[in-house]
Amino acid sequence: MTKTPGVISPVPGSDSFFLDYMKFIQECPEFVQHFQFDDDVAIISVQTEFMRTLFGANVDDKSRDENNNNNEMNGLHDSDSDEVENMGQVNVESQSTLPSIFNHGMITDAAHKFFHAGKLLQTCCYNEELHRWQPILMSWTGKQNKETYSAHFFTLFGSIVSRLKLNNVDIRLSTFQSIIATVVDFSDAQRAGFQLAYQKFLTSTEYGIQFQIREWELSSSPYQFPSAEEHYSVAIGLLKGCRQHWKKSVTRVSQNHHVIPPEKQSEFHGYIDDLFSAETIESFTDMMEIIKSTFPNTRDWLYWLSKAEHGGLLFPILQSQNFEHLEGVYLFSMSKF
Repeated sequence: MTKTPGVISPVPGSDSFFLDYMKFIQECPEFVQHFQFDDDVAIISVQTEFMRTLFGANVDDKSRDENNNNNEMNGLHDSDSDEVENMGQVNVESQSTLPSIFNHGMITDAAHKFFHAGKLLQTCCYNEELHRWQPILMSWTGKQNKETYSAHFFTLFGSIVSRLKLNNVDIRLSTFQSIIATVVDFSDAQRAGFQLAYQKFLTSTEYGIQFQIREWELSSSPYQFPSAEEHYSVAIGLLKGCRQHWKKSVTRVSQNHHVIPPEKQSEFHGYIDDLFSAETIESFTDMMEIIKSTFPNTRDWLYWLSKAEHGGLLFPILQSQNFEHLEGVYLFSMSKF
């Protein structure tokens, strides 16, 4: 093995990974966006040049309107398509300057079996030219905690904003929030990681500070800079839970005959539909009570759903309420359970 400049000495075996990695970084300096291994974080985030060029592919208003009417979203669950479409209504001062890749919001999900160790975490946007969901940042993650998820999202936010600035696309905070609106699974670590990344990005980066200064400059009323805790709370409003994960959860529960008797599966699914379409908090809580009393063995499942950080990501009536400050608190009285 030849010596590597700047390294004490090359070594055989698994330790040579570090030398191979250093050589790889020299040959592909823009590919690895973030590399971190410590007590809290284990992550390698990568991004190709093609992914970065998508951030600069502008379209005019006419083609944007036409593409927004295109419902052909192959490679994604239909239920998720609806969620992303609703989240992707970008608030833009000059909408024609934004890349079309941001028309439909984002989806972040993990593939648990892609690697023998760790998992593959991807954030995707919808590519209107390919008619496919396109990864814009991919990470190998060795830990499933909020700090590792935060590292992924923080890198994502920085890559988006820096590329827009490079292409002279000036956006406001509301537009940035619309761009990064994301469908996630119901992992507490993933949700909290997104919130931590948003909080850190708005309070510790040049871009984040500039967003807030611009809001202060353009505000017609007295503007108060949000605290770090307020940024953390705002971030949960930019997330929605994946309906496909929710449907799988409902299916698992309904097929457990100890929880739902086979002859009552249809009744259970009807109650779930009513729960999802509830138009008031009162009707939502009443339906929760009906399901619990009719199917007592759903108690633990309903208890998990009733947490603000879970139900608030999924149910429309809860998404419309201001539950951000209730993180870690159950939406409904524990006595009901």
